[in-house]
Amino acid sequence: MATINTYQPRVALTGAGRVPQIDPGAAAAPARALAGVGQALGQLGDAVDKATEQDEVLWATSEVAAARERWTREALDRQGKVAPGAPGYTGGLIADFDADLADRVKAAPSGRAARYLEARMADLRGGLYGSALTFEVGERQRNRAAVFGDQIDAASRTVGADPGQYDAVLRDLTGALTGLDLPPDQRQRLADRARDEVSFAAAVTAGLRDPAAALGAAGASGAPLPLPPAWQAPAATVMKIFTDAGYSPAAAAAVAGRFGQESGFDPNAVHDGGTGLGIGGWRDPQPGEGRKSALAAYAAERGLDPRSIETQARFALFEMQTGEKAIGDRLKAAATVEDAARIMMDYERPAGWTAADPTKGAGWGEGLGYALTLAGVDAAHAVRNPAALPGFDALPWDKQQQAIATFRAEASRRETAMREARSLYAAQATEFERMMKQGWQPSRADLATLRDQATAAGDAATLTKLATAEDLLAFQTVARTWSPAELQGFVNQARSGIGASGEVSPAAAQKLDLAEGLLNTMRSELKADPLSWAARVGLVRVPPLDAADPAALRTRVVAAETVAQKYGVPTRLLTADEARQIVAPVETAPPEGKAQALYGVLAGGARDFGEHWPRAFPQLEAAGLPPGSARVADALGRGDDAAARRLVRAITVKPGDLPGRPASSDKDIAETIQDEIMAEGQIGDAVYALGTSGDGAARAATDGDVLRAAVRLRLADGEDLTKAVRAAARDLYGPIHAVDNGDAGVIALPDQLDGYGRPDSRAQRAFDGRVTDGLELLRAEARKRAGAAVTPPDAANPGDADHLRRSSERWLDQLVEDGQWRNVGAGFGLVDPASGLVLSGPGGPIIFSVDEAVKASDAGLANTDAAIGGALPALVPAP
Repeated sequence: MATINTYQPRVALTGAGRVPQIDPGAAAAPARALAGVGQALGQLGDAVDKATEQDEVLWATSEVAAARERWTREALDRQGKVAPGAPGYTGGLIADFDADLADRVKAAPSGRAARYLEARMADLRGGLYGSALTFEVGERQRNRAAVFGDQIDAASRTVGADPGQYDAVLRDLTGALTGLDLPPDQRQRLADRARDEVSFAAAVTAGLRDPAAALGAAGASGAPLPLPPAWQAPAATVMKIFTDAGYSPAAAAAVAGRFGQESGFDPNAVHDGGTGLGIGGWRDPQPGEGRKSALAAYAAERGLDPRSIETQARFALFEMQTGEKAIGDRLKAAATVEDAARIMMDYERPAGWTAADPTKGAGWGEGLGYALTLAGVDAAHAVRNPAALPGFDALPWDKQQQAIATFRAEASRRETAMREARSLYAAQATEFERMMKQGWQPSRADLATLRDQATAAGDAATLTKLATAEDLLAFQTVARTWSPAELQGFVNQARSGIGASGEVSPAAAQKLDLAEGLLNTMRSELKADPLSWAARVGLVRVPPLDAADPAALRTRVVAAETVAQKYGVPTRLLTADEARQIVAPVETAPPEGKAQALYGVLAGGARDFGEHWPRAFPQLEAAGLPPGSARVADALGRGDDAAARRLVRAITVKPGDLPGRPASSDKDIAETIQDEIMAEGQIGDAVYALGTSGDGAARAATDGDVLRAAVRLRLADGEDLTKAVRAAARDLYGPIHAVDNGDAGVIALPDQLDGYGRPDSRAQRAFDGRVTDGLELLRAEARKRAGAAVTPPDAANPGDADHLRRSSERWLDQLVEDGQWRNVGAGFGLVDPASGLVLSGPGGPIIFSVDEAVKASDAGLANTDAAIGGALPALVPAP
């Protein structure tokens, strides 16, 4: 044991005594105690160090857990935002992880904690790196696949535009796929997709250009049809004859299939009303001349039975080696059943067949179906023509079926569209003919367009119609400008030519039919709407109606007069549509607004048309103005607006809306009217030539209705009966009275009033005599103005120009001599007692005013021309 050097302190010897000596045993006790404390302290230090280490481990594991959560989330979040192919994903993730780790290490509470964190984070980093790398590789592969998929789509679009590039496009895709680092299964899926999609696009695009041909190239233009058991033996006989002659089974099947459809293999079958015979339906268009007779001759020369299956099959083969050799050679070269079936349509040429499209012939589908069955060919796996359908053979069966279904649907759609187009073309061609009869001219550009369309559709019937229409158009261009008499003359001459010879060419018959239709339309239109007809045929240009524009109105008047002179019809300033539009407000007005609407139309017309109003009014009256409106127009023409308004009220009031029964009875009203306004008969007779004209009688009756309504309204306002009758009559007729002038008949003349507003009988009689004398002097002037442009009502043959001229002259001379003068609205005209017609000239009815008659009387016969300035137009046209 080591010797312990005990501490012995120095003490000063001061004489205080000696320092006591310490016991060595007692001196060792503190040392032992101190050693125990050190030991305890060491143990405590170990405990503290161990606790510190555990705290550092806990801190490090907490950091690792937090880092794991963070970077797991961060990795997933970045994966959701990564660009296609995940470029830089792994490097960026790990770099950011390392930066985060460095920050965490710096924040470590001790070096040991930092080292422990780094050790544990290395494992996390390795796992994070591995998963990131796996993700990035996968994304790169997916991106390659997506980019390659885009290339497939682009390639499909390319061959969809140009199927001819199919081989080159598919070769490029195959090369591109070979260089891609992809899993084997994904590579195969992309290769299959490229093949299927590009092949389908090429095949369908090529096929849709001609679906029928595509079905043939695919060997699937028809569906196999089962054969009746009874057909098996004869079909086998026919096929053997042709295969023995060097034809392929497909060609032989097409022959047998066609014969089966044609006749059911009945060698005695009769076709086309007895003109055809046998399994091939061989016909004689004329007795003893044709293929039916050729069959009989063939059999007779060889001693064969012409009604046996074998003879008829051999005759078909004989024809294909002689007269139909071109078809026989094509049949031998046919590559598919459908090709052979098409050629057999050319051999038989059934109804509907055309060289451009043999499949339009009757029985095409059935014949092909039987041929497919006889050839043992599945419609979906028939012999194909790969060159016509690039990519089709590369398709799997289901895709081929899909393509075939597409072709069939498009072929059906086109067939339907073609039928509809042909029907439309035929209807348009017929419409052109109808238009020409209606006086319209079809556009030559439209005809050319329709001809091109019909040519493209192979529509022979429509092309024939169009050729006829174009020939007729030249004739119609001239004929529609003729007058009815000229056109009737052409028709009569054409009919006479047919009657004399008993024969007529189709062209002549069509021209006559057009002329008759055009004539009927012309007469109807000239009666109803001459201005529109003249505009339609190009005689005049009718400017838009603008009565407020004097220049436009003058142009309209010139056009109307040109039409009247050309066709011998009354001058009409309005088309029928314009007249209806002007009258429409009256027809559509409610009952309470009817009077205002009628007055507005009539007053507006009188204002806007001015001096031409008498020509325009009759058309408005015919277009639907209420009966009696002519009297309102007369009042407006006289400048009597108040009378016009009163008459409008009387015209539009309903019988039930008239005031209650007045003190005067209906009988009293009638007797007072008779007493007050009769002069040698009802005044309507004087105004309208009653008794010689049905129209005049109707107008007189209408006047009576309006007059009675006007009287009732006045009575309701408190007037006495006599004054009411006189005032209503003056509103209706103006200041006129009737005069019996012997030969001239009853004439309505204006009243001559004295200074007190009463008729001056002496002056009246003198004035009446001057008017009637003047009218007699004007008969010669009326004949001069009439000319010869009139068709008499009794003309037996209006189409004979010479006869028409002679008849017109005789009738006009008689009318001028025997006609009666009548007031026809705005003046006096000569009325034919037999027909009620008013003498007219090229410009319409020949009317003389009262002033003209008085001037003619005063001037005398020699100076009549100088006395009258010009006839006033008629307010009421000739009936």
